[in-house]
Amino acid sequence: MPYCDRCGAYIPDELSACLACGYDKDQETAKQAAAAAQAHREQEEKFAREEAEKRRAQRQAYERRWAEEEQRRRQEEQEFRRRQAEQERRNREAEEAFSRRQQEAEARAESFVNSGRLHKIGDGAEQAVGKLIPALSYLGLLFLIPMIIGNDRFTKFHANQGLKLYIVGWILRGIGLIAWPIGVVGFVLKILLIITGIKNVLNGEEKPLPYIGNWF
Repeated sequence: MPYCDRCGAYIPDELSACLACGYDKDQETAKQAAAAAQAHREQEEKFAREEAEKRRAQRQAYERRWAEEEQRRRQEEQEFRRRQAEQERRNREAEEAFSRRQQEAEARAESFVNSGRLHKIGDGAEQAVGKLIPALSYLGLLFLIPMIIGNDRFTKFHANQGLKLYIVGWILRGIGLIAWPIGVVGFVLKILLIITGIKNVLNGEEKPLPYIGNWF
């Protein structure tokens, strides 16, 4: 015999609702089932929205990181190209400067040769012989060799300097016979002048000897 779950009144078998309070158990159960189903659907929809939002946030984070990496890569590539272009420019300027200095040096050397201030000789044995003969000018009577066989201005110049040194040496030697301290000083001075003259020959320079080079 059914009774109402709410008020306890008797409910006939052919009825589902309570005649006293109107409570319908089947209808209430259906409502609860519908509410539970609605809650379940809402929960699933909420979960789906959360998952979609999470995936969207992850996709945005990935796209943002990719964009940042791409921007950094492009900046690094641009910086590399800029440094490469700068290095190429520096290398080109260095090559141009070197070429310019080389041309200037060749022009100065050619000017020295044309003006007679530099004795232009060959390489190897020719260079050694070319400097050996003028160097003999400062070795006593050997100055006669470049003076006789010299056929260029450079050799003649040093032969002339050697002649002056030879004459001054004889004068100092004669003075040394009278006053030996002066002779010692003259001997040292002569050695220094010999070294200076030979050095000028090896450097290819036409420099007068100190003190006596411009005499006579």
